[in-house]
Amino acid sequence: MLRLQAYKYEILPNGEQERRMRRCAGSCRFVFNKALALQKERYDRGEQKLSYGGLCKLLTQWRNGTETPWAPSIIVAGRQSSYRSTMQPKMSYDTA
Repeated sequence: MLRLQAYKYEILPNGEQERRMRRCAGSCRFVFNKALALQKERYDRGEQKLSYGGLCKLLTQWRNGTETPWAPSIIVAGRQSSYRSTMQPKMSYDTA
């Protein structure tokens, strides 16, 4: 007989940890939205969408830009994974 077991965990961060998690999540959301808007613009103009590598190059420019002075202090890996997320929805609206 197969037995399924579930576990519940609760994260209890202190104030500084919670602030850092919120900043990281907000940074990922910002990058995802900006990359998705860029891909949509390119699609509307009939251009080819940027690859993951092309988006990563833009991340460096965005991170060092004046629009995002908070960006250098946030972890890069989370934001780069946001790019991979933009590839999935984009593929589905290419066929629509």
